[in-house]
Amino acid sequence: MTLQMSSLYFSSSRCSSTIDSNTQYYIPSASAPASGTNSVDDDAATALVENNFRGDSFSSLRALHATRQSSSRTSLPSEEQSDTVNNDIVYPTPYPPTAHDDDGSRSSAATIPTLAIRPIYGQHRPDQDAIFAIGTGFGVDVYIRFVSSLVEANYTGDIVLGVGVGIAPELRDYFDYHAGAASSSVHRHRLVVYEIPLSCYGPRGQEVCHVNGMFQIDNNKGAATTLLLDDSRSLREIAQLRYEYYWAWTTFYSESIRIWLLDCRDVHFQRHPFTFLDKQQDDEMRTTLHVYEENSLIPLGDESYNRDWIEAAYGKTWVAKLKSNVILCSGSTVGGQPAVNLYARAMVYQWDVTMCPLRGCDQGHHNFLVGSGRLLLSKDRNITKIVSHRQGGGTVNTMAVLLKQLQPGKNLTSAGILNGTTVLNNDGSVSPIIHQFDRHNQLKQIVKAEGERMMEEWKRTKQST
Repeated sequence: MTLQMSSLYFSSSRCSSTIDSNTQYYIPSASAPASGTNSVDDDAATALVENNFRGDSFSSLRALHATRQSSSRTSLPSEEQSDTVNNDIVYPTPYPPTAHDDDGSRSSAATIPTLAIRPIYGQHRPDQDAIFAIGTGFGVDVYIRFVSSLVEANYTGDIVLGVGVGIAPELRDYFDYHAGAASSSVHRHRLVVYEIPLSCYGPRGQEVCHVNGMFQIDNNKGAATTLLLDDSRSLREIAQLRYEYYWAWTTFYSESIRIWLLDCRDVHFQRHPFTFLDKQQDDEMRTTLHVYEENSLIPLGDESYNRDWIEAAYGKTWVAKLKSNVILCSGSTVGGQPAVNLYARAMVYQWDVTMCPLRGCDQGHHNFLVGSGRLLLSKDRNITKIVSHRQGGGTVNTMAVLLKQLQPGKNLTSAGILNGTTVLNNDGSVSPIIHQFDRHNQLKQIVKAEGERMMEEWKRTKQST
């Protein structure tokens, strides 16, 4: 199979009315690439061997983890370059190794892990769209702004949050109001909250963690008795392990719904999050993944963090292959349930096979999976199309690179980015979701004021109930 990728944004002169200049499409094709495109054939697109560790010795996998945990690499180990990858990559589920015997076969029913996680507030609705976000250690104001801005945007789907253990009393009251306890029949805005039991090491902002108790097995002492399992993966940052929870949460939803994966701290909603993603306009949404670009002024190879993430995880060869690509942000992704389930599995698997030691390397994994076409080569075909949205041209306006290019102290209104206190897309429409707003003081203060207003409204609501 040959993979076709547009080397340029589709311009209005080259596109039909159903494709605009703000999107780039990655679609697998069995035919030769059309003129004006870059082709990535099996040899070029499969330099990284995706060994299916579910068929290998798990003792070997654990040993491989141990040897890589504290080392930085610039190329993949030889055992991952020795085979040829076909068009049927298997991204395994993140179940721990105890789910299998050493030969990779399924163990007895008594030792097959199941998910042990349960929400402490709210309940999933399998037939409703959902937004997933994980944020631990943030102030009460961050969570209230995130949820309240969604409520004000008339979003009525599920809001699934992962937070740290030991929720502040004020936040408990807020969660209880918007979700009701898990056993309650009161659900005002369908908030679903999980406490994530992390064991972390290192200074604040540089932690690496284990997450225990995510899975359980029957301990053979009776059908009603289970044993919670320790984390079998190496220490990793929260930005990496969140994809394990994202995968787990997707299993609570039907294949017909759509799911957002979003950062929490620096995301703010101005309009409904599924603006521009109407189900009726995309009958392939079930297996479509939408990704969002940073500003194209700085390509991946010219931005030191993104370049280093690719090099540390995949080597200099892949830096050369991807250096001209626009940077994709791993903090905002949306798709149908099958597509997001596969994407989350693939992101977990990238950690398993690269053990990238750099903080923030999940964005390197994200850019690799999309830029290399790997997600389109999955055996289960749960992603058949990837749509890449230009910065300021879709639902999410990812602003860090753009704001970095502005002259110091330049007013965002005169730059055409703001209309009053509202962030605009390139065409003057309202950006439904703004991301990385804290990279410019003017915008940061606007969102801060919005958060303070929402906090005051919550206090009044609390007093009246």
